[in-house]
Amino acid sequence: MHAIAVTEYGPITNLKSIDIPKPSDPQGHDILVRMKACSVNPVDTKARAGTYDDYPDYYQRTPKLPQILGFDGAGVIESVGSAVKNFKSGDEVYYAGSPIRQGSNAEYQLVDSRAVALKPKSLDWEQAAAMPLTWITAYEALVERMEIQKNELAGILIINGAGGVGSVASQIARRVLNLPVVVTTASREETVSFSKDVGGATHTIDHHQDITEQVDKLKLDVPIKYVFITHTPTSGYLAPAAKICAPFGRVCSIVQDKEMPMYGTEFMAKSLTFVWALLGTKPYYGVDIESHGRILKELAQMLDDGLLRDLVSSPTFKTTQILDLYASNGWQTQWIAKYGLDIQSHYHSTTHEAMTVISGEGATIRFGVADSPSWTQGKHSPGDRADGEEGGIDIEARIGDVFIIPAGVSHKTFLPKPHNEKLGFYQPKDVEEGLAAEIDDEKERERRKFFESVEIEKNFMMMGAYPYGGVWDFAVGGEHNGKEGEVWHVKVPRKDPVLGDGEEGILGLWQGI
Repeated sequence: MHAIAVTEYGPITNLKSIDIPKPSDPQGHDILVRMKACSVNPVDTKARAGTYDDYPDYYQRTPKLPQILGFDGAGVIESVGSAVKNFKSGDEVYYAGSPIRQGSNAEYQLVDSRAVALKPKSLDWEQAAAMPLTWITAYEALVERMEIQKNELAGILIINGAGGVGSVASQIARRVLNLPVVVTTASREETVSFSKDVGGATHTIDHHQDITEQVDKLKLDVPIKYVFITHTPTSGYLAPAAKICAPFGRVCSIVQDKEMPMYGTEFMAKSLTFVWALLGTKPYYGVDIESHGRILKELAQMLDDGLLRDLVSSPTFKTTQILDLYASNGWQTQWIAKYGLDIQSHYHSTTHEAMTVISGEGATIRFGVADSPSWTQGKHSPGDRADGEEGGIDIEARIGDVFIIPAGVSHKTFLPKPHNEKLGFYQPKDVEEGLAAEIDDEKERERRKFFESVEIEKNFMMMGAYPYGGVWDFAVGGEHNGKEGEVWHVKVPRKDPVLGDGEEGILGLWQGI
């Protein structure tokens, strides 16, 4: 099976695409899941970097390298172990896995069925896969660790209320536990709005300012009895938490520091309780694993009933924002396309390309294989393979995705949703006339006006950009037989169009090319 794995702990460039044997038939409580979607959490980046220290012996107990990361997953059960009674093949499920088992960044995963629940009917695969870790963490923190009672006349302060766990915690506090006061920290206009509209916060304050002073000015009707810290450094929030928290209150954190200074604060004077919440504790030590399944089952019902809201949304942006970002890194936007059902597989021999999805529900992009002769004759439906057409890889493209395609790599886009009747192609006059793309302030102003004038519709649309000086061609296969060197020697761009000179971009991934 195909997987993305860490072959050596370190930077993101150490993530590799590998092929490994498919997991064997599940035993006992295990189920074998065919993955549909997974998500990336901060814990995944720490584990990959080799800096995950929540468990002192984590790297002694994890699977041997190559290690497949990924806590969150959603997919279809392919087979079940002999001890599994509540699931069957074909069930659609979602879950958070274990820190000491292979993860969800693969085609298949073995998972303990006791930590699994049926996928919410109201969510798609991506939405479902983004839920488990954050929701279980928030639920355990509020209900199990801080022991907040439903309808309790008390308030909670959530540090980083617009973050993944924080925004979930505010929903649980307000809409499930029905606390009268939910104060969250947020500093930007959009995060303040998100905290209130999605999270359900009754009040927001700025964590860059004096937290204690801001809470005092709120003149709350009920005391803050609970403080939930979801942002580093925990040590920086301990003294304010102790001042704000009512006597016999509870403070919970999901992030640790090397030093946790409580001496000299009001923790002891107020008899406050400090607790940790860590999703991996139960599967790591084999304790009460069933509770994760119960939490996810309850969550699915509340999501389907509309009581809670998922946190996955399509990004919104202006085309000029992308244009400016690319230009700052030496890439020039040259077209916007509105896609029909299919387009012929092609490659560019003279330049690398960046394609960005800017609207629509999605499409499939196939990389690394040319279309067959019978496809060019119109004998097949969009995306069909024939005449020995094999290889390549199909990727589901969604709004906000950026694809950086090396010169010579074939690609085609098909089955977009919603699709246009035929390909609609918009490009500035200088590109239409075949002029070389040069840095010219006046031309750039005209180019910007042109892209501002293109209406972004609901159809699947992408923007195309190239390194300055790059003029693209449209080769469908065979044009460079015997002249492959011309394509191979196209220079590597000086910067990644999005990540600039960061090592996690093409400057790191294309080293030595």
